[in-house]
Amino acid sequence: METKFQFRDDFTLQEFAGIVDKSIKTISRRIAMGKINPRIIKSKQGTTEYRFSDDNIKAFFYDELPTSVKNRL
Repeated sequence: METKFQFRDDFTLQEFAGIVDKSIKTISRRIAMGKINPRIIKSKQGTTEYRFSDDNIKAFFYDELPTSVKNRL
């Protein structure tokens, strides 16, 4: 039987920070600078939460590449 992969498009701030191996504080700073653009939602408690997609992860890792590598892509 063939295994199908299902991509997830709804990572929390904590999950995203773990995936990209950065602190929550670093991710929060990059959001404030506009380098990361997550979806903003209201939680059940009424607080603001960020949700990250696979595209946010790809963009983050692309931004982390050295300029010399980016120029070859």
